[in-house]
Amino acid sequence: MRYSAQREHVLKSLTSLLLNLYALSYLLYPSFSLFALRWIVQWSWLTLQKEVVRHKLRWTFIPLSVFGIALWIHTSPRPASSIILDFIGHAQPPALSIILFLDVTITFIELLAFTILYWHLMILMKTIEDLDPRRRERSQKAAIRSRRDNLVLDMSLSQFAAICWDPRSLFLSSPQDTSHQATNLRSQDEEGEENERLLGEDSRDELPRPFNLRSEPRTPRPQGNTIPGALTQDW
Repeated sequence: MRYSAQREHVLKSLTSLLLNLYALSYLLYPSFSLFALRWIVQWSWLTLQKEVVRHKLRWTFIPLSVFGIALWIHTSPRPASSIILDFIGHAQPPALSIILFLDVTITFIELLAFTILYWHLMILMKTIEDLDPRRRERSQKAAIRSRRDNLVLDMSLSQFAAICWDPRSLFLSSPQDTSHQATNLRSQDEEGEENERLLGEDSRDELPRPFNLRSEPRTPRPQGNTIPGALTQDW
């Protein structure tokens, strides 16, 4: 957005220059079909700006196609054009090299203007998307909808086929989640082994463990008071 005004000024200057060159080419070699085709292409660039950004630079084949049509028209036999040539002050028809040089110049300026227009619109639309809170909110909602909830039962045929092929997919949303969870489990196991190694044998035995993880059954506690020096009495 810093040089947005400068880019717009350059585009307007190139557009006016192209219109003048179109008129000059028509006066040197009167072909109304070529003049109308060039004007339509120029008008489409200025009106269909969103289409230009969506199709990116693939639309550059249009001026190249027009350039090929211009070469085909200019190298064909010339029609009677004495009235226009006399009107602009030419005593004889212009050389073919001058007309071809004018066509090459027009095509080069068209490609330059199209490239500047594309980058200008792309930067402008990117800035608008970043500054518009509604677009940001819609993108966040779309990202939330795209996430798949494991608690929701998917009854589609593709999901049923995936479950038949791999029953583990019933509990895991995607292969990426499977690999991610497996990586987390391995890291947790490694972290637990490292903690046990650091604690040592003595401190590890003092920690309470669940019954299903104990290597030896726990000896029953004797009845009565087990405090040293106290009297033992059974009731």
